Amino acid sequence: MKTAREILAVLISLCFLIVLFFTALQISIFDRPYVYREMRKYEIPRVLSMSEEGVDSLFDETLKYLSDDRDDLVIEVEVAGQKREAFDTREKLHMVDVKELFRKGFIIRNTAAGLLAVLFLVWLLARFPKRLQSLSRACVLTWGIVLLVFTVLVIYVIGHFDTAFIQFHEIFFDNDLWLLDPDVSLMINMLPEEFFFDTAMRIGLIFGIPFVLLFFGSLVVWRKSARHTRAEVRG
Repeated sequence: MKTAREILAVLISLCFLIVLFFTALQISIFDRPYVYREMRKYEIPRVLSMSEEGVDSLFDETLKYLSDDRDDLVIEVEVAGQKREAFDTREKLHMVDVKELFRKGFIIRNTAAGLLAVLFLVWLLARFPKRLQSLSRACVLTWGIVLLVFTVLVIYVIGHFDTAFIQFHEIFFDNDLWLLDPDVSLMINMLPEEFFFDTAMRIGLIFGIPFVLLFFGSLVVWRKSARHTRAEVRG
């Protein structure tokens, strides 16, 4: 009974973190106002010789593609007063890979959310002894390890973002389509490395702040419930 309780508690804590991370990712990347501010911050309309409305519309259509609200990236834009197709074949093929990465990520998030609901229901119905203490303990121990890894990763990314950016692509893409020429690629100029850094930090904050708060909240609950248990034993 004790082993089943501990395993179930660990699975609940892990599923919750998975849901939290991918939700933070979705909020950060698909937040139009944030993206539009970033486009102004790095003067993307000037860099691309496009109007602000044109850049906003292009990014909006790109996000629609990534969220499966449009089938392709055949998008016509006006650059320096001339009509042209926004993305070339290499860029489109890379975005096919990016879209697949998002699709898999959301499948993982949705699966974890469903599993979390089922596991938590089992947790409630099983009537384990010391449920609150067990769950808070599992969260502290499991999340403590994840928090340590997360902290190291954040420090590494902040200090070596160029290297981390390359390593990310080498890990998650099995081709070199992400290597685009800034002299001809609209996409790489629309999405400079600074934008990805800001977005990575935003994901880290949206994920990290509630994660840290919940970690310390669980620590407080665990310590209080453990003291209460010891007092009952002594009584």
